[in-house]
Amino acid sequence: QVILIQARSIFQALPRASCPFPRRGGRVAMAQVQVYFGSQTGTAECFAEEICDEASQHGITCETVDLQTFTPESFAARKIIVLVVATYGEGEPTDNAVQFNRWASDPRNDGALKGQRFCVMGLGDMNYSKFNNMGATTDQSLERLGGARIYRRGVGDDSQDIAADFKEWKDGGLWTALKQAIADVMSETGGAGFSAAANLDP
Repeated sequence: QVILIQARSIFQALPRASCPFPRRGGRVAMAQVQVYFGSQTGTAECFAEEICDEASQHGITCETVDLQTFTPESFAARKIIVLVVATYGEGEPTDNAVQFNRWASDPRNDGALKGQRFCVMGLGDMNYSKFNNMGATTDQSLERLGGARIYRRGVGDDSQDIAADFKEWKDGGLWTALKQAIADVMSETGGAGFSAAANLDP
């Protein structure tokens, strides 16, 4: 029992059930939306895959991107992004999101995301003092960096029903927000849309 208590104190535990949305291989050419995930146990990754799986039903091209592959140049070139990020430990980023969080938190990079549109889904456990800290700080950082929030921040609580929290956020207006953002990008670029970032690495 001591071992279990110690293990649970290490990170805001998230469900470990297998994901019904297997990770996609390869990239989607000229994807309209990139869904980045910061995941420790796989839940955020699974939710990111679910978003992309459902996006096709709404006529949206989408790809998932592991924040482990983050570079400032490619991230800033994206037109529309969704971030699904879990909180690790006492308010820390997950291992694969450390580099991203360091960059996003640095005020010297303010303005780097001007013209980008974003929204954030944060995952955590209410039993921890800094509940959902990564989701909140990521949402604030992207706005400070110049991004435009297109949809409210989602809050998933593993101490209750994190899957239900995610579904409520996803079905509560995400698709309408993404479709409007896509239309706005197409209008602003004169129809060129998302071709500028098509050849960038994730």
